[in-house]
Amino acid sequence: MYDIFSLKRFSLSLRRLFVEKGIKMIGSILIILFVMVLFMNINFAPGFYSEIRMFFLVLALMFGPVLYMSVVANEFTNHSKGISYLLMPNSTFEKWLTNNVIVIAIFYIVFGLLFRLVDLWMIGRLNANFGLAEGKVTPVEFASDIFVISGLIGTAISLGILLGSHYFKKNSMIISLLLMFGLFMFAFFLDYIFANMLFDGQVLFGDSAPFGPVSVTDPSSAVGHYHLDIPITARQLITYTFVPIIAGLSLTYFVRLKEKQL
Repeated sequence: MYDIFSLKRFSLSLRRLFVEKGIKMIGSILIILFVMVLFMNINFAPGFYSEIRMFFLVLALMFGPVLYMSVVANEFTNHSKGISYLLMPNSTFEKWLTNNVIVIAIFYIVFGLLFRLVDLWMIGRLNANFGLAEGKVTPVEFASDIFVISGLIGTAISLGILLGSHYFKKNSMIISLLLMFGLFMFAFFLDYIFANMLFDGQVLFGDSAPFGPVSVTDPSSAVGHYHLDIPITARQLITYTFVPIIAGLSLTYFVRLKEKQL
């Protein structure tokens, strides 16, 4: 059991993480929140705040990990760091748990709590300045679709950057992002080809999404255009798509760590 997981070893690895990178990790989250607050105060009005809050919340949850993981995922960016990391007495599982679960959880927990404080502060100011009725503007719930959907996509991006640091020595974050974007576009291109093969009429690029709804242009039909929905919600679609992706990236990262372990 101790070869797989030791609470003492694990706590020491977490302490090392916070001592070496804690300030930069929290600092990257504060930078994201600072940019959000700046834009949310451009036009201090209830309607504008509700819209800009959702827009920047999606960006922060999906792409905030890019800045955050650039701080965390640098153990193998050069030879000396990689050797030092591999010589740590932690088991492969402990290293996987720290980088694959804990550091990503820290981002979403810390960001979520700080964003809730900012959200409550902004709503309080709006209520005081515009005399809004109670409940007119409410905080974004952590269990809302926007948090769950954006969080799942952001987690996949985080793991992609983390895994990429094991394969690319230089500019690993940029290369990982470009590779993920290329795979994303490849999936949409394949979906575009199959959609045109399966449906009568023409499906324009962008009018379909993998496992999602399809818009078909058919001049021979009476309406000339029709839309095919799927019997699941957007949240279910993202969950069914990205949970296997996250599991696959996590397993690949564990295998990669095990291969490198001395």
